[in-house]
Amino acid sequence: MALALLWLCALLAFVRSATHLATVGQPVHLDGFRPLRALAGRARVPMVLFLVGSLLQGVWPQQPVAGLALVFIALVALARQEARDWDSGVVAELGQYGPTAAALLGFLVTYTMALLHVPEAALEAGWQGACGVVGGAYFLAGVSKVREAGLRWLHPSHLALILLERSHRGAPWQRALRRRLANTPVLCAAGAGLALAIELAGPAFWVPEFRMPYAVAAGAMQVGFALILGFWELEWILLLPALALLAS
Repeated sequence: MALALLWLCALLAFVRSATHLATVGQPVHLDGFRPLRALAGRARVPMVLFLVGSLLQGVWPQQPVAGLALVFIALVALARQEARDWDSGVVAELGQYGPTAAALLGFLVTYTMALLHVPEAALEAGWQGACGVVGGAYFLAGVSKVREAGLRWLHPSHLALILLERSHRGAPWQRALRRRLANTPVLCAAGAGLALAIELAGPAFWVPEFRMPYAVAAGAMQVGFALILGFWELEWILLLPALALLAS
């Protein structure tokens, strides 16, 4: 179950990058998903690697390292092609954070290091390394906000501006909710503070006892982003519980 969740995260990452390849020069976030055109062309090799890696995971779930390594190589190859095709900086601006690829890199590096010293615990160490990378990513996201704006990040006007920018999109209840929140400074400040606190608490994901509670808190934050702000990041929502289960 947990490995299947991780594979789903990798599939979401793959489809996202393939979509960007299929829509070079177009507003991807408005244009929808059209990955098949890219898969039939320049993404052929990454697609084969991803499919073979997925097959290995399904056939040999007790030893998933080879399959995960191929999936990781496929994601990196696709992302590199994507970065070459788009203008400099656009890939990052579109939100290409690559959390699953980063987690797989942490897994593979830690697994390899542990294999040289304690081979019987290498697989477990790999999952611990993946958790360390993702927890660190959340923490650094919080640090970057504090470094950029300090406590001014909590000012209600910042979140209110984002809400008002999106107050003309979405379902009627979402538009009404965004306008109501934008005009309630206390709620804007509280929401910004809660999100920042969750991000800065990322190191909690390094501690086994706190791992699943943190996954639930971070997942709830991402669901809130999706419902209130319209930022759908299903990969981030699924990745933390998948890693928490794999590392338990």
